[in-house]
Amino acid sequence: MLISLFPSQSSKINELFTFSKDEYVSLITTSKTALQESRIRRSKLSLLLFDCKDQNAIQFMNEMDWNSLSDEYQNIYMRFKGQTDFDFVLNQYQTNQNVQIKSAALIGIGSTLNDDKIKYVFDNCLSGLVKAQEVPTLLNALKNNEKARPKIVDFVISQFNKILELYGDGFQFQTIIQVAYDSVTTEEEFNKLNLFFSKIENSTDSLSTVKRAGEMTRAKLDLVNKGFI
Repeated sequence: MLISLFPSQSSKINELFTFSKDEYVSLITTSKTALQESRIRRSKLSLLLFDCKDQNAIQFMNEMDWNSLSDEYQNIYMRFKGQTDFDFVLNQYQTNQNVQIKSAALIGIGSTLNDDKIKYVFDNCLSGLVKAQEVPTLLNALKNNEKARPKIVDFVISQFNKILELYGDGFQFQTIIQVAYDSVTTEEEFNKLNLFFSKIENSTDSLSTVKRAGEMTRAKLDLVNKGFI
């Protein structure tokens, strides 16, 4: 949440935390730790890896054997691996029979930083690259991807009819709309999304989601405009 609110302050936020290999080496392969403590450790590791680009944390993950990771750290590893080895995570998604690993690999697919792979994911995610029910999860991973995030608004607008065809106006549809608004970082994107939905807002009851999501995004942009972010 801190990073999403204050992306320009990531270096200062990084100063609040330090990475210690000893803190993780005995825990990352086992789930036998208190739930709250485990959440804190995972959140801290994610922050250091993906937002602060902490070199010690990155080196530590590079040295890990993913087969030995506990379930709760596989998502982090696959997201990390997805940034450098798209084919590895795609292969795990397509061939691994372990449900947890497949789910983790899905996050990795959406984490690629390669422009061609990002285009490939957007071009094929509604056409069988992943299971239809997993597309919202994939889009959420793309939203957390600094290189893919700016493409989400245009994707949802251009593929809206296909999205509506696949999901109707149910929960998964609403999730995709929420992800689209959550991906907005500029007034231009916000206005483009609002203009699009203003023309179709009577086509489905569930577009009340648009109003709620839009209000939250408007509040975030107002903070930016006032210099708080």
